[in-house]
Amino acid sequence: MILRWISAWGLLAFSAGVWAVSPYIQGDPVAGGSAQAAAAAVESKLKGGGFKVVGKYFPKTLTGYGVVVATDDAMLNEVGAAGGPAVLGAAIRVGVKADGSVAYTNPDYWYRAYFRKAFDKREAAVKALQARLQDTLGAGKGQGGDEPP
Repeated sequence: MILRWISAWGLLAFSAGVWAVSPYIQGDPVAGGSAQAAAAAVESKLKGGGFKVVGKYFPKTLTGYGVVVATDDAMLNEVGAAGGPAVLGAAIRVGVKADGSVAYTNPDYWYRAYFRKAFDKREAAVKALQARLQDTLGAGKGQGGDEPP
């Protein structure tokens, strides 16, 4: 009986410390009609928020979907200082749908992967980027990360 209580408390303590970070964040909707129109609206918002838009694409096999790719000078400095695989963090991806839906990569999730053990040293920059993205694109609920293994 005591072993069950110890096991239950141990499991409770362990599960309280486990948390999940969603890889994507739902942004505020934009004017839709087509993926291109939604991408143009997102591009305008990003530029207005101080981001540099470096490209966009619309997969031919996914009609009604598009991606806007942007960078942020402060994060480019962090990525450059970290070097190595952190270079993947240079791009900020924003997905759009023809209906005006918007989702963007969650900096807290992706930069943990890019910076790995150096994340703690760069966390303030990541949080600043996340705040700017939320101000620019909205801060909806997290998306993804809930698929079973």
